[in-house]
Amino acid sequence: MVQATSEGMRLSELEKRLDTLGDHYSLFVSVKPTLVQKGILTVAKNLVGKGIPGLFVSFNKPYLAVIEELKKKEVNTEHIFFVDCVSSTAGIEQRSDNVLFLNSPANLTGLSIGITQFIEAIPGNKFLLIDTLQTLSIYLDSNTIAAFVRSLSAKTSKYPLRVVTISTPTPINEKIIPFFDDAIEVEDV
Repeated sequence: MVQATSEGMRLSELEKRLDTLGDHYSLFVSVKPTLVQKGILTVAKNLVGKGIPGLFVSFNKPYLAVIEELKKKEVNTEHIFFVDCVSSTAGIEQRSDNVLFLNSPANLTGLSIGITQFIEAIPGNKFLLIDTLQTLSIYLDSNTIAAFVRSLSAKTSKYPLRVVTISTPTPINEKIIPFFDDAIEVEDV
């Protein structure tokens, strides 16, 4: 599926690239560990700025931390729904109407069901932003992660869905990048 890979891109160029993509795409963004948060915030601000609702899946931080960071960067979270894969594992009990709290990042069945329900419930264009996909490799083997990514990417052909996945450079990337329409490497601000 990968059509092109851009290496050595800056965050500002990533934002411009996001503006050129249509309503049906899957994009893999590899960022240096020091740029993960900036990369996530850049993508989130860009997607929210298009005025479409989205689903933010976090494998890395609890919902409260994510929402706080987004609000600090003036990202309007009114039309973002969240999947928190961290809070329950950390023993943090939370409740919110716009958040699905999963019991573990390894619960890909629950995550897939939640994503599908969101996609089918929200009419028109929407986005799916996945924060730090490489975290899954702590809980699951690479074949399971690849199968999950393949099923997500397939949804872009069926629904008007923009899928953006953020990850740091890891060996698993080579196995999952082929399931994306495009892959970008961000190396600098």
